[in-house]
Parts: sequence; structure tokens; C-alpha cells
Amino acid sequence: MLRTLAGWCVRHRRLVVLIWFVVLVGASLLGKSVGSAYSNSFQLPHTQSTDAIALLQSAAPKNAGDTENIVVATSGGAKLTDPAIAARVDDLIKKVETLPHVVNVTPYTSALGAKHINADQTIGFIPVALSQQLNALTQPEAKTFVNAATSTAGGGLQVSVSGQLGELSNPQALGNGTLLGVILALIVLLLVFGSVPGPVGTYCMIRKVRKAK
Repeated sequence: MLRTLAGWCVRHRRLVVLIWFVVLVGASLLGKSVGSAYSNSFQLPHTQSTDAIALLQSAAPKNAGDTENIVVATSGGAKLTDPAIAARVDDLIKKVETLPHVVNVTPYTSALGAKHINADQTIGFIPVALSQQLNALTQPEAKTFVNAATSTAGGGLQVSVSGQLGELSNPQALGNGTLLGVILALIVLLLVFGSVPGPVGTYCMIRKVRKAK
């Protein structure tokens, strides 16, 4: 099928270039007319997950949100249970507890959080229960959360937010990661399949047909 398509493109190369040009211009005009009013709704009516969330919101609003994890780690031989480090982690927890939408923080020093720290006491995570779904929070709210969580980092203590709020607080890094993924995908297509999408892929197929002839 690809050989037939490539042969047709060779015989009608002017038409192929014209089609690509029309598609490119049409896609550009369509994108401008539609605009950037994206929908960020995860509500799927009559599904089990949506019904469960609705039930929680009506019966137990404080338990209807998502959970975000704050990961803490030490370096230089220090432990999370060392008095100086433990005091800074406690300060971190107090700051996070005062934030909007935060309903519960489970430190690894509590009975429920005892399993959230490794045997060497150098890495642990702190679950933070929220009253909202993560997709309902804004970028400023995510940034405020991350800034509060990482405010005590440094001096042998590393702090990171592991989930969606961490990504939302820095959209530029997420965009750079997406761009890198696209570039790597193009490289894989080029090396493994010998073609890449779009006009370049058509050009590669045309070259192969000419060599075969």
C-alpha cells in the first residue's frame, strides 16, 4: 500500500504539494477560528467515578477531593528524624495545613503515616488530602501549594511535590517535556521506520520508489 501511495505521489507530485499546502493553510485557519477556549471538564455523567464523587461531595465534602504527596529526603548522612530536620518538616506541615482546600495532612511521624518513611529514615512522603479535585485547582493555587511545601528545603533537606499540582505549578517545564517527547518520537520514526509524518515522510517514500526503479 505504501509503495502504491508513493508511486502515485511521484506521478502527481505537483498535486501532492498543492494538497499539503491547502491542508496546512486550512488547518491554520481552522485553528484561528476555533480559538483557544479549551474544555477542562472531567465530568462524565452516569459513570461510576462521577457518581462516587457526587455522593462524596453530598455526604462527606471534606473527603471528596484528591490527594497530593509531598516527598522529603535528606542528604549528607542526615535523617528525617534528626531534631533539626524534623523541626523543619514540622514547619513545612504547618504551612501546608493553612492553605485553602487542604483538609488533612498525614505526617510520617503519626501512627497512620508510619509506613510512609523508609527503613533508613532518609526518604518519606506526606499525603495531603484536598477538598477539591486536582483538575479544579488553578495554576496560582498550585504554585502557592508548591512554594509552601518547598519553603523549608535546603541545608540537607530536599522537598518535592510529586503529583499534578507540581506539574501545574510549572507549565513551562511541562511544555518543554512535551516538546522533547515530540522530538524524540520524530527521531524514532526516522530511524526505525525511515520516515516522519507530513511532507518529509512523503518525500522519503518518493526517494525510496525512485531508488527501487
